Amino acid sequence: MNPLLVLEATGRPFVLGLDWVLTTLGVAARAMAAIPAMRHGPARDEFLGALRHALPGSLLAVMVAAWVLGLTLIGQGLYWLTFASQQNLIRTLMVDVLVRELAPMLAALVLLARYGTRNIIELAAIRAGPAWRGLAGQGIDPWRTLVAPRAHAAALAGFAHTIFSVVLAALGGHLTALVLGASTLRPVFFLATVLDGMQPQDFLLVALKGPVLGFAVVVVSAVVALASPQLATETRRVVPRGLALTALALPIASLLLSAVL
Repeated sequence: MNPLLVLEATGRPFVLGLDWVLTTLGVAARAMAAIPAMRHGPARDEFLGALRHALPGSLLAVMVAAWVLGLTLIGQGLYWLTFASQQNLIRTLMVDVLVRELAPMLAALVLLARYGTRNIIELAAIRAGPAWRGLAGQGIDPWRTLVAPRAHAAALAGFAHTIFSVVLAALGGHLTALVLGASTLRPVFFLATVLDGMQPQDFLLVALKGPVLGFAVVVVSAVVALASPQLATETRRVVPRGLALTALALPIASLLLSAVL
């Protein structure tokens, strides 16, 4: 086996992947730096419009998905832990599994499906059409005026959706446990018990993970949609690629945050 051929076969995908990661991080940094520009002008209007689409547009789907998650997975977990006399593991199920991992990822995936798809299609249409050249001709940075406001709107939506996911999934799981006779607590007291079992780093993680994952939904999908004018014209390719790469990036970002906190 020729070592040069092996190096070529493995090196090119690695370089392309590294270039994509660095580009995404650069876009994220530019979006963070664009926060002052969102106080007025077109960026502010874009932010408010994106927030109207991202927050209420995905809220119902998040609520339904979280309720189903609670009624099935969380409820079954509560029942079997009680049945096996392992009530000491309920804190692990509710905090370490639901609050720290499942709820933020559920909210981010629903946001990706509902708002991320729309974002990819709209940005790809702008990249492939005359609007992109018009923005460049006027000296307007599309990353600051289009991507950054949408990313921050998605971050706020991600935080709100995560909170709804935690509350509804916990209540759904508690309802299942009540029906199966595995719990006698009232819903309010059950939520209070869950909150009492959370440590300060758990609250910090929830406050960070929802916005970070929502932010990543827009940034990663925008990099795919705006990377190439040729790809942007092919909706059948750009949408699946954007969704797949974003869905791959979300658990990686979630894992890194959980490892830190």
